[in-house]
Amino acid sequence: MKNLIVVLIISLVNSSCCKDNNMAHTITPTVIGYGSLFGAGEENIPEQNIVITNMTEWDNLKTKMNITNNTTDSFNETGIDFSTCKIIASFDQIRNYGGFTIDNTNIIENDYNIIINIQHFAPNTGNVPLIIEQPFKIIRIPKIPKPIVFN
Repeated sequence: MKNLIVVLIISLVNSSCCKDNNMAHTITPTVIGYGSLFGAGEENIPEQNIVITNMTEWDNLKTKMNITNNTTDSFNETGIDFSTCKIIASFDQIRNYGGFTIDNTNIIENDYNIIINIQHFAPNTGNVPLIIEQPFKIIRIPKIPKPIVFN
């Protein structure tokens, strides 16, 4: 009987030691809005990724985005419940011609943080509009108390 107990204990210890403690899973965001700002930099929003956690920050960003055009009128939602979610706003650099986009290609949560991969896409070669634009994408993710890392 003693040998059986020893074998069971060893089996339990081995199974817990080999367990992957860094389980990662994908977070599916909700797209709030995407497109481009067309104010030729008048919005004064640099190339950046912003984590927005409260209504004041959200209202300030929307005000800046609407300096020259009512950009936020096309957003899917603007009344955000910050007790359950965060907003991620990604802005590309100001571009001298059209067709560029920015995207959050995937969002991975692991035991330590949330990793958001950002990609910048150039237009296909050929006819591109000669317009000054600044691509952006804004998403909503669940409020998870972990640091956010941008790649």
